[in-house]
Amino acid sequence: MRDHFSIGGRTIGPDQPPFVVAEVGMNHNGDLDLARDHVEAAADAGADAVKFQTYETDAYFSDEYGDLDTRREYELRPEWHRELKTLAAEHSLAFLSTPFDRRSVELLDDLEVPCYKIASFDVTNHQLIRQIAEKGEPIILSTGYSTHSEIAEAVEVVLSTGNDRLALLHCISSYPTPLEWMNVSAVETLADAFGTPVGLSDHTHGSHTAAVLATAMGASVIEKHFTIDNDLPGYDHAMSETPETFSKLTTEVRNAHEALGDGDLSPLPEETDSLPEARRTLHWRGSYEAGTEIAPEMFLPLRPGGGLPVKRIDELAGRRLGKSVEGRERVQLGQIDWDED
Repeated sequence: MRDHFSIGGRTIGPDQPPFVVAEVGMNHNGDLDLARDHVEAAADAGADAVKFQTYETDAYFSDEYGDLDTRREYELRPEWHRELKTLAAEHSLAFLSTPFDRRSVELLDDLEVPCYKIASFDVTNHQLIRQIAEKGEPIILSTGYSTHSEIAEAVEVVLSTGNDRLALLHCISSYPTPLEWMNVSAVETLADAFGTPVGLSDHTHGSHTAAVLATAMGASVIEKHFTIDNDLPGYDHAMSETPETFSKLTTEVRNAHEALGDGDLSPLPEETDSLPEARRTLHWRGSYEAGTEIAPEMFLPLRPGGGLPVKRIDELAGRRLGKSVEGRERVQLGQIDWDED
């Protein structure tokens, strides 16, 4: 399994800034102009990718489903895809979509999308997973609803096709998700278990805490629902991020990644410059005559540094002064009688 791969020219991996996906989904409400507005707003908000959903209602829902008319109304029309992909490219966004049926997969294949997203509820839909994996493009798979064994089976289906470019997103499929349900530690669990790039599909609303925590745990992908207006009618607008809040999200997760650094424990050059001023130097607490036996309590550790470091107290204790010293005078090696040895 690869731990790095590319989506639309962006490297995805645990040491890279998170690939931030604005999940428009069906928030275009079946309106091409509204879809265009979402693409442009996502770009302005700092997203790396904009994602829609591609489906044919009758291949996705049975006749028993209670909202078929609205689902049909909210289909992303096949002829809209290329225009939206072109618009996304003009704004330096990757155009992604989640296909929910076989013909939608083929439509996206013809469009040459740089990555496929697989929804949480399709983790056990091995037929669809296999069809997508056989296209050879990177896959982002959300894992809401799923057990460890179900995720493992889905991963094996992908690998069995020879496709090893897979990212797994921890996800809680409750809309919106209370922060206390998020179990963000599962991001690390997925990484340890499967060795893939991992991330978070974040369904919390009004908080970026989970996304920032996931970034600190090595998330390579952050996905969050996106709308230009929380008050629009539709399935997901009310729980989605607006351009203003999504912009804050992208800034916070990228700042979090930058703040992680490389984990090296060496001082920074900027620290080294101020080190002499910051460290302490040994001074004599009082005035002492030559021949006095040196005891630890005879020292004052004072700033700035530049003289004998405090850690040498034990080395000096027990020796004798070779000359008299004055109180608060800086300790010098020449003041110590070294001939006793």
